Amino acid sequence: MSRAASLLRGSGFYALGNLAPKLMALALIPIYTYLLSERQYGIVTYVTSLAAIMLALTELGFRSSVLRFYFDYEGDPARLKRFLGTSAGFLIAVGLLLTVAALATGKYWGPLLVKDTSMGFWPFLALGVLIAFCQLSHVVPMAMLRASERAGLYAILQIGEYLLIAGLVVLALVGIERSARAALWARFIAVAVFFVIMSVLIWRKARPALDLPMLKRSLIYGLPLTAHAVANWSQTFLDRVLLERMTSLDRVGLYSLGYNIGMLMSAINLAFNRAFLPYHLREVKNNPDAKRHLARVAEDYWAYLGLAAAFGVLFAREGIMLLTPERFYEAHRVVPWVIGGYLAHGMYYPLINNLLLLKRTGMIPLATAASAGLNVLLNLYWIPRWNIVGAAAATCASYLLLTLIVYLWSQRLNPMPYRLRRVALVLGSYAVIGLGVHLIQLRPDQLLAPLAIKAAVLVGYFWLLKALGAIDPRRALSLIRDALGRSAR
Repeated sequence: MSRAASLLRGSGFYALGNLAPKLMALALIPIYTYLLSERQYGIVTYVTSLAAIMLALTELGFRSSVLRFYFDYEGDPARLKRFLGTSAGFLIAVGLLLTVAALATGKYWGPLLVKDTSMGFWPFLALGVLIAFCQLSHVVPMAMLRASERAGLYAILQIGEYLLIAGLVVLALVGIERSARAALWARFIAVAVFFVIMSVLIWRKARPALDLPMLKRSLIYGLPLTAHAVANWSQTFLDRVLLERMTSLDRVGLYSLGYNIGMLMSAINLAFNRAFLPYHLREVKNNPDAKRHLARVAEDYWAYLGLAAAFGVLFAREGIMLLTPERFYEAHRVVPWVIGGYLAHGMYYPLINNLLLLKRTGMIPLATAASAGLNVLLNLYWIPRWNIVGAAAATCASYLLLTLIVYLWSQRLNPMPYRLRRVALVLGSYAVIGLGVHLIQLRPDQLLAPLAIKAAVLVGYFWLLKALGAIDPRRALSLIRDALGRSAR
């Protein structure tokens, strides 16, 4: 099997693990939107966003440091077990202390985040803190599976957890209570079950230890990435905080629905990067022509990502109309901006891998902080003017800035032979299609004609990319057959 097919196969498993939960979340949208009001749905998404940023804060960069240093210890099983035990034990101990502190002081910081007094710290924000702590147990074992390229087990665990979450949420909303509180308690119970599963998984491979040199090395590498991760996740949380303060939880609910549709792009990005980073490390180690090869792989990915983005922006409105009651239709206005932001973010991942390879992580939090700062400033300026669209446009602009900064810094330290004409083609085409979508007016009783036009636009975009050499469908199909054949064997 070729190196590219190997990458594709790994990406396929990671895509399954990351996209399947997103698709299951998509399947839950009718449950949420028909059983919950816009405000109740806004509470659910607000708390889950809080849990995500709390997780980013407490994982201390171990998601990246375990993946990076695993390769240094894999030749010595005793040292590898000691490294994994040090990482997992330290992370859970620190996470427990931070969780207790957050719960004890919640009455002070809770009102700073939420204007609506009916959404108190207990149980809503407290559940977000507890969900984050339970998910902290995922960090080391899932990084271990990525490093050892066990993408199949990774996907099974991802899908299994979300199946449990989805099942308990449906049971709670249909059988117990139609409220945000019931949905959040169901989510907490599911992640608590997986806290136990992940703990068993890691301690079968690790030995309890506290190796201070190993810990110091991991923290020096990972802590700068903590600031990066927090700033990155803050872009998906602070927009909701500012929306809630400037408008209402109802508007947060509409915004979150559109954002969650657009965020399906992030599953593609994460799937590719979780396969690409270990692939990148091995290519640099073993392939003398690694730079050119990795640049071509990144360009191919960006072109197909642009095609996926075009599909999303063209058909998101119809998808929302089919999945939700009419009171949620306005959410479609958010989707093009969110997809545009995640298209830019997808271009960022291969660039950031250069900095991780060189262990030059100090610039990463500065770039992310600049992006997050721009996000906050634009939200403050645009939300009063354009409401939920203003918040989404701020997200798109901030991700574009982040990708530009990382590109310039990465190319300065370790230049890669990217062909920028192809990148400009992908971004420019998406901008034209996104603008054109707004020229096609669509009412609930008008579906067939606009769908036909949009399908024609998508096919035309595909052939344009093919004619200009940005994509090679025959090569892609060959790689897919190669990867699937290897999987079958």
